[in-house]
Amino acid sequence: MAHEEELIRELGSLRRGWGLETEGLRRRVGPLLSDWCDLHRAHNDREARRVLRDAIMAAIAEFPADDRLAVTIALNLEPGAQHPLLGDRIAVLAERLSLSDRSARRRMDRGIARLAAEIGAESDVGLASKSSSATVATAAAVSADEADPRGNTPDQSANSADSAAASNAPSASPSETKVDWATDAPAYEDHLDRASLADVLAAQLHDIRDRDPGTSFLIHLNGAWGTGKSTLLNFLEARVDDEFTVVWFDAWRQSRLGPPWWALLSATREGVARERNLFSRGALRAAEAVVRTRRASAAVTLSIFLLVIVIAGLAVFLLPRVAGGDALATLAKAVAAVAGTVATLWTGARVIGRTLLWDSVRGARLFEQSAPNPMDQVAAHFTWLLGKANRPILFFVDDLDRCPDTYVVDLLDAAQTLIRKNPSSVTEIEVSAAYFVVAADGAWLRKSYENAFPSFLDSVSTPGNSLGYLFLDKLFQLTVPVPVPSASARVRYLERLLGITDSSGNEELAREIEDGREALVEADDESEILEIINSASAFARDRLAGEAAVLLSTPQARARAEHALSKFLPLLHSNPRNIKRFLNTYNVLRSVRTLEQNTVPSDVLALWTILRVRWPSIADHLEAAPDAILGLIDPQWASGCLPPALHHLAADSDLRAVVLHPVGGPLTADLIRQCSGTERRVREAD
Repeated sequence: MAHEEELIRELGSLRRGWGLETEGLRRRVGPLLSDWCDLHRAHNDREARRVLRDAIMAAIAEFPADDRLAVTIALNLEPGAQHPLLGDRIAVLAERLSLSDRSARRRMDRGIARLAAEIGAESDVGLASKSSSATVATAAAVSADEADPRGNTPDQSANSADSAAASNAPSASPSETKVDWATDAPAYEDHLDRASLADVLAAQLHDIRDRDPGTSFLIHLNGAWGTGKSTLLNFLEARVDDEFTVVWFDAWRQSRLGPPWWALLSATREGVARERNLFSRGALRAAEAVVRTRRASAAVTLSIFLLVIVIAGLAVFLLPRVAGGDALATLAKAVAAVAGTVATLWTGARVIGRTLLWDSVRGARLFEQSAPNPMDQVAAHFTWLLGKANRPILFFVDDLDRCPDTYVVDLLDAAQTLIRKNPSSVTEIEVSAAYFVVAADGAWLRKSYENAFPSFLDSVSTPGNSLGYLFLDKLFQLTVPVPVPSASARVRYLERLLGITDSSGNEELAREIEDGREALVEADDESEILEIINSASAFARDRLAGEAAVLLSTPQARARAEHALSKFLPLLHSNPRNIKRFLNTYNVLRSVRTLEQNTVPSDVLALWTILRVRWPSIADHLEAAPDAILGLIDPQWASGCLPPALHHLAADSDLRAVVLHPVGGPLTADLIRQCSGTERRVREAD
């Protein structure tokens, strides 16, 4: 890879001291890094920091979790681990990964080296000439040099399968290769097979709305920076905007303005008004002013009374001067008096609106401080606005994982207590509930809650289920991991960036795909659908996986799957909420894994889902280090396989009953890789 050693040197220099938070950042960045991320576009250090951070986070998005953590801590990008000295950050990494300081430094060096290799590979692609090696280089970059985004090595079976998929794809003419500039903006076209997941989520939202329109639903779209969460929201909007009023909420931008409830209220008002014509918007605004005036109570009443006194005084002062004189002078004075009165009324209304009716940040904060029960009134007003919407409100909350921890907690609490609350508990009017899709890195959200409630970490957390997980479990009814694109999809995407056109077709493959689609429609249950995907050729499987994922998410398919999963219910807590979470999580994991062309057996995935629901800390650790399962299978290895905080779980009889269950178990490292999407099934090349 081009200049890899020089890139390692530049990154090594950049990680010293404050890392990306250092003063004079633009002077610290070497020429190769600067060219790679087009740092010349940045006019100051703040902008340079944003450009460089976004580029690095996108580059490491598909790294294994340990390497990604090592890079973010090394460069001072990791929330909660930002220290002025590199040595302090190495100590943090050692604690996070349960390593010695020396091993943590080696892990950090490995992450930096991998980042340099990734940057070098991107630079090589960007400088590729119009040569016959373009297609080969693209496939090699994805399926050979690149490890699986979550940690697999190139010699694992998944790459051989995906390489076969790439080799079966129609070839392109080298002469048609070209290199264009690519932006990092969210996409509106599906080049990485993500649209099918948007279909699954849209069907889920429609089903919830039809079954229980008075109950809100919160979905967490979980993925690291640069994994395509915003793009997935774009796809979802296109599938629901005919039946929902979609309200976009840029949390990062709003975090600089005012209280989260005020920003959400303003966004809701704009969404409701957008559905109306100009006259109807004015009527809505007037009606809202009356409602808010009534809720603002004494403060507004006093202000209006004082305003009337002022107007009356002006009238007393001006009217004697209007009387008498010739008609023209009298008319002019009358017009001036009326204009002055109107101006006074307008100014007074603006003052009242901005200070007492929540039309400004200052007014919102004043209302919080002066009203006896401000949040009850705000909740009632949210419900009033929802009742004025022509369609159910669906919030898309984006970039929350760039906000300070205090804002993250305040915003999610506002969504939970002010909007998600069943409207019938606030008013007797029948109102459709609001829905949320929050696109954010789950680790960021969990850490925000743990920072907000440090005194409760030990007393509230349960084994394998820390305080952050408990909060997110309470907030969200469904957590959806962003799927990893298959290698063949990444090949097609890179070929598109290179301008390599598909100038050939394959009638046999087209026929196989059509036959596969017909078979999927006729399939009776989950096992048949998975078998159809398994038996397809690699290239056909790449085209059929999305349709299979959508079919697996239909109400009929979910009902059949839930019936088959009933045998695992004794492994769960007996409360109904836990059972619902298990079924919801299984269904979404099945769809996501199928999109990744991963047909892990149903019983195995069910056991993994139970781990994910009951002991999420253990599940996260096993996802990052699958071989650590040995510490649960044989507790004598626990100290070497599990971090100290999880050692005691090796003797947990409930946990071991899941890991060693005779149906689907025992769970092994390879099965865990399949369940978590870090390894696709071994398949022979077609």
